[in-house]
Amino acid sequence: MSEILFVVIVALVAVAAQPQKAQLETFFAQMEKLACASDQKLNAIKAAVEAELKNAQDNAAKQLEQIRTGVDAKLQGVEKRLGESFQLFGARLEQLERELRSRNQTETVG
Repeated sequence: MSEILFVVIVALVAVAAQPQKAQLETFFAQMEKLACASDQKLNAIKAAVEAELKNAQDNAAKQLEQIRTGVDAKLQGVEKRLGESFQLFGARLEQLERELRSRNQTETVG
């Protein structure tokens, strides 16, 4: 009799557990769908962030090139003015040297 009672109890527990098993399976299926949806959203966010980062890098590279071009142009202007200043300084130095020689010759003769 105890074997029959045991079998009946096991059968009743199995029948009683069916709704819970179904609920657990539904729950796990929903969790899997949520995980999938989260992965898709994260992938979309990652792609958007990567695209924005690439765009920012491209813009930074363009701005850097524009700055380099501007700096090069200004440096060329500075080099030109510096060269002109050295030429002017050299010419004035030569003129001063000629004047000093002329005075020395005048003082030596006089």
